[in-house]
Amino acid sequence: MNNFIKTEIISKINGYSKNEDGTFQIQSIILDSKKGLIKNTIKIHKDIPIEQLESLVGKTIKVLQVEEYKKGYKSFYSGKDFKLVKNENDIDIFDVKREIILKIDNLVKVGKNGEDTKIQSLVSNGTRKDLFELKLKNINISKVLTLKNKEVVISGVNIAKIENMGTFYSSTVLPTIKQ
Repeated sequence: MNNFIKTEIISKINGYSKNEDGTFQIQSIILDSKKGLIKNTIKIHKDIPIEQLESLVGKTIKVLQVEEYKKGYKSFYSGKDFKLVKNENDIDIFDVKREIILKIDNLVKVGKNGEDTKIQSLVSNGTRKDLFELKLKNINISKVLTLKNKEVVISGVNIAKIENMGTFYSSTVLPTIKQ
């Protein structure tokens, strides 16, 4: 069912480690004004020479074919490949962007005062259909009514997996019609 969720990671490489199976991990350390230093690790399923890995330190990459795993509140990432990208300001960066493309089948007003909107969509999961729900936070249903029965792109998607309760999707970005 996750084939309609696109995840992209842009990361500056601050360090690396080579795994015995030929894959490698890159580390990105950023300074967050509220949380202090944050270390993120991404496993890349590609075998490259150690000299090439050493040359990547200080460079910024885009991780390709991203897989995201969650355990509690901690996220783990892996990718099949990467490509170098420009980092105009040469800043430390670890940016995860998620977007979902789906057809809006139904809209439901939610929240204490109806300030949020729940999008419902029937999505294919192999040979069966599943109900997918995403909450648009602080977006009133009146702003998205014209998008009903249309295929849309929802960016800025947050994913929360809560043990014994399931996975919840939300965004604070108004969906746009898929071009």
